Amino acid sequence: MKNNAWFLSLLAICIGLVSCGSNATENSTKKVEEIISVRGKKIVPVDVELSKTYFAKANYHKSMTYVAELAGQVLKLNVKTGQRINKGDVLLTYPPINHELEIEQARLTYKELKDTYERQEKLFKIGSVARVELKRSKTQMDVQKKALERLEKQNVIIAPFSGVVTDVFVHLNEEVEAEDKICSIANTKELKLAFYVPVKDIDLIQVDNKVKLNYKGKSFNGKISEKAMQMDPVKKQYHVEAKFSDLQNFTGSGATMEVEVITENVQNAIVIPRAATKKKKDGYYAYFVKNNKSIGRRLNSKQLVGMDFLVEGQIKVGEILIVEGVDKVSEGTKVKLIN
Repeated sequence: MKNNAWFLSLLAICIGLVSCGSNATENSTKKVEEIISVRGKKIVPVDVELSKTYFAKANYHKSMTYVAELAGQVLKLNVKTGQRINKGDVLLTYPPINHELEIEQARLTYKELKDTYERQEKLFKIGSVARVELKRSKTQMDVQKKALERLEKQNVIIAPFSGVVTDVFVHLNEEVEAEDKICSIANTKELKLAFYVPVKDIDLIQVDNKVKLNYKGKSFNGKISEKAMQMDPVKKQYHVEAKFSDLQNFTGSGATMEVEVITENVQNAIVIPRAATKKKKDGYYAYFVKNNKSIGRRLNSKQLVGMDFLVEGQIKVGEILIVEGVDKVSEGTKVKLIN
């Protein structure tokens, strides 16, 4: 009886151990076969623009700074910085000291010559003055008239085009010397960006290529207007210019900023969001759903499109890309797609 009791006890212990082992195996199996919930997105082709970014110096396409040709005094100042002007507007005058007296003397001389000519013209009609004398009188009057006009326009700045006053360097009644800066104006409707392109990129840049400029939250569109045919011997790069039109309230002239040049338009391209990838030692990987499992592929990226990858060849239209939960999967992980 004792032997039977001992045998039954031993049998119960063995059954318990087997049961525990079975439970452990079952739990282990469940852990291995854990299913990860992910969100997926079907691969569809899109049209994209490839671009290159460069640092460019911005300047208004048409601008000029006036410098005093002669010494004088600012007697009229009709503008201030930021003021819009029209072609033909008188911006300011800075005639020489005592210039008004000189003009008055020239006006009196012109009036005398004009009166003389008008008298001789009447006498000529009745035959009292020869034609030669009449012509000489008219010539003297015309020469004096031009001299008076030159004096009246001396040191008067007139806007040659419509635009904006970008700087005023003088004040009313201030005396200026020759070569002093007076004011600057610019046609702000057009902007020119100048930059340099390395040899490896120059064949991608063509005149009329689209150009994008983002400045203070605003986007401006332009195009390549000039492209050098010869490399700059000092910089060892090619000089390129872009032109932007119809700008409103742009205040970045003189600054250096990033300009994006569109180099190619690609149709039916496959683009993979960078956020849907994993970075490994040998590159970036994207994961796709096939037979309820994750399948990883190292991306063969041609170029970045913004922050996304433009890939070629290895991915087919219609495949399901894991866009959320990619950090939880690896090769062969069981997955469940959720909406």
